[in-house]
Amino acid sequence: MTNNYEVSLSKTIKKTFVTAAFFARTTNNAILQITKPSDTLAGAVITTYENIGHQQTYGSNIFSNVALSSKINVGIFLNVLYSNLEGQITNLDGILENSSNAGFNLSGGMFGQAQFKKGWGVQAFGFMQGAQVQLQGRQGGFGFYTIGVKKDFKDKKASLGLAAENFLSDRFNIHTELNSPQFNQVSDVYLYNRGFRLTFSYKIGKMSAMEMPRKKGKSVNNDDVKTDGNGQNTSGGVPGGGQNRQ
Repeated sequence: MTNNYEVSLSKTIKKTFVTAAFFARTTNNAILQITKPSDTLAGAVITTYENIGHQQTYGSNIFSNVALSSKINVGIFLNVLYSNLEGQITNLDGILENSSNAGFNLSGGMFGQAQFKKGWGVQAFGFMQGAQVQLQGRQGGFGFYTIGVKKDFKDKKASLGLAAENFLSDRFNIHTELNSPQFNQVSDVYLYNRGFRLTFSYKIGKMSAMEMPRKKGKSVNNDDVKTDGNGQNTSGGVPGGGQNRQ
């Protein structure tokens, strides 16, 4: 059961759009990862998930999009979280005892796209996930990034693209450290995400799903809708299918 409280604000300043959300969450009987000694294999440990936790999370999400020009667009997003976890772990006597852990978790990234003459375009995206707090330690973070070039042909009916992902290194290392009264565990998980993609697309026909004709149905023309000085509709929704311009 999670209780969630959130407030968000959005603002457009010239060519920049900014939105920020602030939230607080409280979760009872949270599903938390727990590592404990095996009951059947001596010297082994078992990593599993149990409904043993109480978790409180406070944080903010910030997103900004900037139109540098009609053909260049960039954006940035950032997540800041503070988590406080409470649960139970097994002590040296094999008895469950209360345990807690707390810390910050940061993540964010950037993206951008640009259109040039003669159908050329460039897109880029990058994301980084910071270390995450666990009841018995911290799990390492990871990242992802990609950059691509696209060329449009024949009035954008055909396009050819080339993209590269995580090309600066062959792997990411997720380093995790878990600690308990009975053992300490260190693990390294490697993600091999380097890749290159060549894509080609071609549109056949002239009609798209957005251009398909709609069946005419009965509607009511609202001739008494309030308008401002520019002829724009200032009322809410128009009942009966009348047009609503905002």
